[in-house]
Amino acid sequence: MAAAILQIANIIGKQKEAQAWLSRYDKKAMQARASIGTLIGDKTLLILRIVGGKLRVYGTDRNIGCVLYQDLQINLPEEVKGIKWRKNIEMEELAKYEADFILIMCSSQKNDQQLWQHLQTSPVWQNCLAVRNHQWYPIDVFPWIDYSALSHELMIDHVVNLFVPSTKAPM
Repeated sequence: MAAAILQIANIIGKQKEAQAWLSRYDKKAMQARASIGTLIGDKTLLILRIVGGKLRVYGTDRNIGCVLYQDLQINLPEEVKGIKWRKNIEMEELAKYEADFILIMCSSQKNDQQLWQHLQTSPVWQNCLAVRNHQWYPIDVFPWIDYSALSHELMIDHVVNLFVPSTKAPM
């Protein structure tokens, strides 16, 4: 994202402002890493989304994966390392993506809500480590799927609120 911000800043003559924002963002990410790092440590986190009647895993590039896996340096499951942006998976494949924590988004569309209900009652979901340990969290689509400077900052705030007990608030 930094390259895109700098490229746009060059076009509109706002290089100084872009550098200042990037510096503030890097500092915020570093502080968040320190806050959540002591709680999460080397545990893994899986990002899931139910959309279009499909189950999707998010990887390391763009939006939510970029912030969590790159900026905050949260560990991802081994199977996710080969996914750059996102990948649709079958529900039965979920076991290959074993993680200590799961963040899951689901659209309000009827077929997605039906899949979510089906997933929650399935042995595949019930056998997930994060589910067994009550370490899965439903999250809204915004700001997690947006790809903007504002959404990246908001994601950091939400992750800290989610994982740091003294700052937990409803999302």
